[in-house]
Amino acid sequence: DLSASVGQNQVDFFIKNTVNATLGPNTPTSFKPGSYIQREKQFNFDVSYPLPLELFASPLNIAAGLERREEEFQIKKGDLASYAIGPLASQGFGIGSNGFSGFSPDVAGTFNRWNDAIYLDLETDITKDFLFGLAGRWEDFEDFGSTANGKVSMRYNIDQNFAVRSTASTGFRAPTPGQSNVTNISTTFENGKLANRGTIPPTNPIARLKGGEQLKPEKSQNISMGGILTVDKFRASLDYFSIKVRDRITQSASQTLTPEEAAQLEADGIAGASGLQTFRFY
Repeated sequence: DLSASVGQNQVDFFIKNTVNATLGPNTPTSFKPGSYIQREKQFNFDVSYPLPLELFASPLNIAAGLERREEEFQIKKGDLASYAIGPLASQGFGIGSNGFSGFSPDVAGTFNRWNDAIYLDLETDITKDFLFGLAGRWEDFEDFGSTANGKVSMRYNIDQNFAVRSTASTGFRAPTPGQSNVTNISTTFENGKLANRGTIPPTNPIARLKGGEQLKPEKSQNISMGGILTVDKFRASLDYFSIKVRDRITQSASQTLTPEEAAQLEADGIAGASGLQTFRFY
């Protein structure tokens, strides 16, 4: 089986009846802050073949495949007025279109990643009552290197009414280009005052000051076991699942900058640091 798929999702932002206060009376009242575009391409080649062997009660089913996948996250910059730092910024006015700041050229860009994978899956009835499966997958990511994961599974029919089953496997999930690069700043009311808050990339110098770093992949260990009871037309199953995830990707708690930290970042050339009151990062 040979297959290919392409998918895309696009979000365009618009905001009206607001201002970029730093531009003073020259500000427009409607803005196009920019767009998010997520695009994915996937190519697969899969084969399967039942191989009869006298050693087993059923043919050994052999399945294998190759996969190539591209994930692309694009931030399109907004119109100039939506992110411009006007002459009144020095007086403490919020930068960019009030309510939702536009994406500046520093934020905009295309972030993509290729990864290649290969897998092998073997399954057969060792005896007429004992099914056994073994699978492995190797994957290589353009930005995170390679990983190998496996799965072993079994099912045993104790009699015609009761069977037990169990599976153990490892897993891997790389952070998406969007999680690593997303920027989303909005203006809200806090204690009666306007404040900019939102999400920034974990590698942004502002996030790094609060512990942000390049995201690492999630890794997991999975175990399940259970039984199936069948009596005439009645059937019931009971299963236990255990999933342990290491380096799980989530958003940080809300972070704030002290006036001293904001001033130092501004001095280091990080524009807008003093106007970002609260922020999070993955």
